[in-house]
Amino acid sequence: MEPKIIGVKVAGNIISELSEKIPTQIVALNELIKNAYDAFATEVSIFLDLSNGKLIIRDNGKGMNEEDVENLFHLSKSKKQYGKLVFDSDLKINRRIQGSKGLGFLSVFKFGSKVKWITAKNGIELTFSANKDDIVKLKDISEYEVSLERKEVEYKGTKIEIDVDISSYAIRSLLEYLKQDKNALKIVNSFYDESFKIKLEFGAKKETKNKESFLKASANSILYKIKYSSAEKIIKFFFRGKKIKEVEFILTGEYHLDINLNIYTFKYKRSDKSKISDLFCREKDDSLTPLVYINANLFSNYELFDPDVMRSVKSSKMLPQMIGYINIESDSEDIDFNSDRTNLVNNELTDKIKKDLRKLNISIQDVGSELKDKYINELEEEKKDDDDDGKDEDEDEDDGSKPRIKPASIDLAENFYRYPVPSPQLDLYKFIVSAINSKGEKIAHEDIRIFIDNQERTKSILESINVPCRLDVQYRYNDVETGKCIKNLILNFYEDKKEIKGDDRLRSLICLPNKTYLIKIQFLPSLITQINKLAEFGGDYREVIACSLRALFDISVFELRDFLSQNDKHKSLYDDLKNKKELIDCVKSIIYYVRSNNHIIEKIKGNMGSDFDSLKNKLVEMDFCNAVRKSHMGAHKSTKHITDKDIDDIADKASYFVAIVNELIYVV
Repeated sequence: MEPKIIGVKVAGNIISELSEKIPTQIVALNELIKNAYDAFATEVSIFLDLSNGKLIIRDNGKGMNEEDVENLFHLSKSKKQYGKLVFDSDLKINRRIQGSKGLGFLSVFKFGSKVKWITAKNGIELTFSANKDDIVKLKDISEYEVSLERKEVEYKGTKIEIDVDISSYAIRSLLEYLKQDKNALKIVNSFYDESFKIKLEFGAKKETKNKESFLKASANSILYKIKYSSAEKIIKFFFRGKKIKEVEFILTGEYHLDINLNIYTFKYKRSDKSKISDLFCREKDDSLTPLVYINANLFSNYELFDPDVMRSVKSSKMLPQMIGYINIESDSEDIDFNSDRTNLVNNELTDKIKKDLRKLNISIQDVGSELKDKYINELEEEKKDDDDDGKDEDEDEDDGSKPRIKPASIDLAENFYRYPVPSPQLDLYKFIVSAINSKGEKIAHEDIRIFIDNQERTKSILESINVPCRLDVQYRYNDVETGKCIKNLILNFYEDKKEIKGDDRLRSLICLPNKTYLIKIQFLPSLITQINKLAEFGGDYREVIACSLRALFDISVFELRDFLSQNDKHKSLYDDLKNKKELIDCVKSIIYYVRSNNHIIEKIKGNMGSDFDSLKNKLVEMDFCNAVRKSHMGAHKSTKHITDKDIDDIADKASYFVAIVNELIYVV
């Protein structure tokens, strides 16, 4: 008798059960924002249309094609790897992947049952809908069919329309939550990434602001500014812009950490506390707190870096009036959260993160408290000087009857950008980080005139440039009180993929996306030429090429160590390298060091043929470590373990690494 085959069916009510993985509307909203971020949107807007009963989420990301839609409806499946750093060649930026659990589809049903998607990718718009009530009635969920409507368009991005019941608990609770400024501000500033803007309109309007702008509040009451990067392993204390103390601190786990804090004293002006943004208020008691981000996304946990940590250690050393940003980065699969993203799942790595942050917090407050008396006295002297002048810092120059006049300003993220030709179209207003008039009010973009090579533009969109050139952009604003305000920007358009020069012969494998580059490190020019000669024979020499590429890393590290041992340059890097035995650890330390020292990037960016942001985004420690690992695998494994793509990846990182070491030895 033939065995009977029984198929597996899943009833539609699985949708309701899986939805429980998304415990609140806030978590669901964050999931939808993360989807826009992963699609490399630069802007996402969330609008509750009360009159028509719709929640609308719109982004300008890459959009979806048919395959993406199929993946959307493949529940709990995702091709994404959380935390992986991905580079977008159009925007020239890196982002760490946020979604990985396939919950984007379920998130929409936290707000309503009927949902419509309108999405465009590569010139094709797709429109489709889903009804949760219909799905949950099915005995077999695979019977549910989604119809796709197609048409050709010229935009890209995604719009989600959710039919909502304004009187439902889901919407009422969301509105109640967002009524509080501290909550709405956390939503629109939920990403530690200046390339991504979130707009929120739930009655009141909120949108993302530049992170540094929040740290300028109540400047006269700032006792210390604290900076820390795990790359440098140094806690830096600043008072009034001057570095006053450095303390070594080494993490125990394999992850990257950046900290930027203000510590305040409100002893002389208590009203200054009220001027600090509600963004830094804890939800439970409104106490000040720094914000913790993990892989650039806000982590709603106030215990990981608790300003009151010294209360249980030694209360006399407490410095709890603290705000700022803590960003943890890792692509480890051990970074995982509970369902409402308020705590880390316990494992070896997350335990190390928790312990490291506690020790770092205690160290900052312990050292800061030892210096406190001296610098509080200096603040007191400043206060006396202000009192002697007979005016308060916040008073107007005149009689207080009209707003204080200040210099108007236009601030850009960078003053210089480079793009390969043909370039994408560019919105020239997007380069402006902030524009403030003499009354402290935001300047509307339409009030700022744009000139290119002294010719006024009538449109803010710059068409694609297809030949190498330099454009001098000038932003002009005429303030009614203070007159002209001008800011200059340089856009450099270059021919992509020029090769490094080893000797007089050109090769194809070892190259950089910049101008011709000369390597001076001993032995490397001839080795580069020979590697590229081998590359002409294709895959027959993969293992030999992989070993040779590894030699580029090895020789570069050896020559840098030898150079640093005889010089006083880059002392902290040398101290780190001389204790390292493994090549991969040395490579990681060198990339860490360069990436964390902005002045080095600033100095070498021209020689590397790059702008500041592009070069910094290229310096991802894990990518270089993976290249070293692959090159080692090529030396010890069979052909099936190393592919042509692996060779290209190793060569790309080796090219940059050789050039960086060349700069450290001969330029910086």
